[in-house]
Amino acid sequence: MLPEEQYLPAFELAQADFARRDPQAMAQATGVRYDQVRQVFHVRYLGAEYLVKYPEGEAATAGRKVHIARSTLLLHYLAGATGEPLSGKWISFREVPGGNDYFPVFNRDAVKPLLAFFGERPQALEEAARQAGGEPAGRADLAFVFHPLPGVPLALNFWSADEEFPASANFLFDATVSKNLPIYDLKVLAIEQGQQLIRLARESQAGKR
Repeated sequence: MLPEEQYLPAFELAQADFARRDPQAMAQATGVRYDQVRQVFHVRYLGAEYLVKYPEGEAATAGRKVHIARSTLLLHYLAGATGEPLSGKWISFREVPGGNDYFPVFNRDAVKPLLAFFGERPQALEEAARQAGGEPAGRADLAFVFHPLPGVPLALNFWSADEEFPASANFLFDATVSKNLPIYDLKVLAIEQGQQLIRLARESQAGKR
């Protein structure tokens, strides 16, 4: 991801929007628990619990502040999610409103690093996906559905290399995703899901040595 200072304007706008909103309404829309006494949201993101203070918008996990891009994503989610039921229809990043313009950057930052690491190691991807809580699906050589945020599923399809084509991969989103996150946060979401898988695979590989 970019240096933190480049995310600062977006974070400040997200922080101001978050502070203007009613915390109980945000909790109801997202299904996230809000501790009214401590004025803190408890958000599950990529399997870890994040505490987001209201109205400050400061986010932390395990007592540590998090990267500003992740904080911005969490604030956008809390302030913007509508709670609309999932459609059950999967769409590509290109099909998300505005996604076609952002696709080259999305492909470069989210898909290519995943292929660079797992392209010749599909078994390592399968192990990491299961460890990350991925639910097997049947749309590709390997396909998993993750739940990085409540109400925001993320699917990963992976096709192994063969004699004619190199390995390929694609992230998919529920058709309602734009009701919960803006397009630029979807890139961060996919990047961080991929980074989690790579980290888990590296940890597993180190443990087998």
